[in-house]
Amino acid sequence: MKGSILSFIDRFYFLVGRFIPLKTYRYAFCGGSNLAFDMCLYFIFYNFIFAKQNVDLYFVVLSPHIASLFFVFPITFSTGFCLISTSLLTILISGAESNFSGILSLGWGLS
Repeated sequence: MKGSILSFIDRFYFLVGRFIPLKTYRYAFCGGSNLAFDMCLYFIFYNFIFAKQNVDLYFVVLSPHIASLFFVFPITFSTGFCLISTSLLTILISGAESNFSGILSLGWGLS
């Protein structure tokens, strides 16, 4: 799975290979594709699932804009994490960046 994702991402690297390094391209591609996925999901949730109507959750009523954001965020956060972690793990396995070796042991740099 990881190899197929990276081969798809790297397929378009020739377009910008002269301007940015491969690592930066992979992160930008993952972030850009996750942003496009987020916008598509928002459109679907807002227009078709919530049908531009208020959402009653029995303890609070959400406007369709906020409800769409509320339900789309966990989906795109998870897909973004999976895409970026696939890219980061490839860099770690290849040994191209030795300064990232402690990131996983420090909880992805959060501590």
